Amino acid sequence: MKKIQIFESAMFCSTGICGASIDSELLRISTVLSTLKTNGIEVDVIPYIHKTCC
Repeated sequence: MKKIQIFESAMFCSTGICGASIDSELLRISTVLSTLKTNGIEVDVIPYIHKTCC
């Protein structure tokens, strides 16, 4: 099985639709990831959290 891992910066709202308008780029990426999963590709979206202090 093929697998894709995507590391993304942490967001306040993971859906991208919590503001006044929908982020069209997040919607596009979500559609692409859904299509990949439908075609048997395992997709992991891993939130990247940067720690600024030790």
